Amino acid sequence: MWSPLIGGLDADQHAHTLLVDSSGSPIVTTGSDGIKVRPRFAGYWLSPSDSVADTEENTTLAAGTNTINMDPVPAGYFYLLARAACRYLGTVTSVVMAINAIIDGQTCRLLRVDGIATGAWYPVIVPQLMAAGDYLQLVVTNATLNDDATINYSGSKIPIA
Repeated sequence: MWSPLIGGLDADQHAHTLLVDSSGSPIVTTGSDGIKVRPRFAGYWLSPSDSVADTEENTTLAAGTNTINMDPVPAGYFYLLARAACRYLGTVTSVVMAINAIIDGQTCRLLRVDGIATGAWYPVIVPQLMAAGDYLQLVVTNATLNDDATINYSGSKIPIA
């Protein structure tokens, strides 16, 4: 059995363990030199075929605040996200966008963007581990009626043995 540990880098750039095996040995860690994945664990290998990516778009935003929820991580997997990005198309006066990770029902802010330009992508590099039921969301405030917003992500999916 695996145990997820949500982590990342602390203020001093010290590594955190994101996933451990049943003996407590690190499987996935982050550090100042990036994400490290132990090459083989629990009979599984991570390879390009284990990649995951998704995009959600709303082309008819309501005026005001809008929330776009991505599909949740399915049962039987962890997702290790490497990046996420958002974009707004339309009138951008006072628009604010935020990408959140909803982890075990708790909101974790990954990115907040003020003073955006229409059509520009705003990426965030995120070593974010997500378990079954967790998901990403985009919150857009001060949207103009019928403008567009998009959120996407990419990373790896790790099957649970």
